[in-house]
Amino acid sequence: MRHAAPLWVSSWSPELHEATLTRWRIIAGVPSLRTRAAEFERVTAGLISQALAAEAAGSIPPGDAVVVNAYMATFTSAVLAWADCDGERKIEELVDEAFDAL
Repeated sequence: MRHAAPLWVSSWSPELHEATLTRWRIIAGVPSLRTRAAEFERVTAGLISQALAAEAAGSIPPGDAVVVNAYMATFTSAVLAWADCDGERKIEELVDEAFDAL
């Protein structure tokens, strides 16, 4: 995910980039929406963990589930930082910085 996220973001068209920034500005500016973003992030991490477990035909080690949750939180934090700075910094840079901190 660390390497996929910046590649995915860099593939956005200018229109998608602006629309995504607009949505995340709204999310970042409303406390209840920030909370919902964190809840969605946790649900998504659970789905990823379940998919990894299904692929492994069993379960994943607890440490792997922690890593999935940490990666999702890191990406969400970077996107919120991007919205908080009103897109003045490149999201790719913020994602890289967030993962470097992790």
